[in-house]
Amino acid sequence: MKKNILIVDSRPPMLAALSALFYEYRTETMQSAMGALHLINTTRYTPDLCILNIYAPDDPNVPRLVKELRDREIPVVFLGAEEGKTVTSYAGDLITRPFDLSELLRRIDRLLEPAT
Repeated sequence: MKKNILIVDSRPPMLAALSALFYEYRTETMQSAMGALHLINTTRYTPDLCILNIYAPDDPNVPRLVKELRDREIPVVFLGAEEGKTVTSYAGDLITRPFDLSELLRRIDRLLEPAT
């Protein structure tokens, strides 16, 4: 069964690139944390994993989205420019830019493996 990945990024080209990269998964893309919050709070959509590309870590909706995902035990992978106090305070799996695509795929495959 295909896994569901929620991709949140404010830039449409990056959304398209990440969606293409994860062609073997079902992906849902959102351009804002607020949009992603709305999606998971008003529908039955439950992603297996979220990729959150942080360009606006001070957006008040980012911590709300992360909390909602964590409350549902949904892993979050952050793509960020650098480790910083705001980003690392989310205590998630951070991959700094520029990132190696094979490393990103390995981490996501590892996070999506069934627990044994």
